[in-house]
Amino acid sequence: MDAVLVEDNQGGPNSTLVVHTEKDNNERTHSFNRDIKALGIVGKIENCSLLIDVPAGTMNHSYGGFCSLRHGNKKINVHICNDDMVGHFALYHDSVMTYHASIAISSKAALIKFVVSNCIGG
Repeated sequence: MDAVLVEDNQGGPNSTLVVHTEKDNNERTHSFNRDIKALGIVGKIENCSLLIDVPAGTMNHSYGGFCSLRHGNKKINVHICNDDMVGHFALYHDSVMTYHASIAISSKAALIKFVVSNCIGG
């Protein structure tokens, strides 16, 4: 579990979010693939090397992962996030993103920032 300070750049109060690292990195694969298909994106998440849960209130959770997206015979490394309540979804591909089975802890901070920036809020 990590506590992360989220700064409000518009002059409002800062807040602290508690981030949980999921034990099953592929727990959200089905949900991620459902959102990908609904948006007409070609490809499918095959597996994730890191999955986090960012509770954004009592009922809403936002999830993010470092995952491998298969597009035909090509694998693409992506940051992906979605939530259970509002319907947020984001997918980011960076061809120079490092992807290993044992992701570096410093990369976890980048994933948290991605989730907070794209999949939390009303």
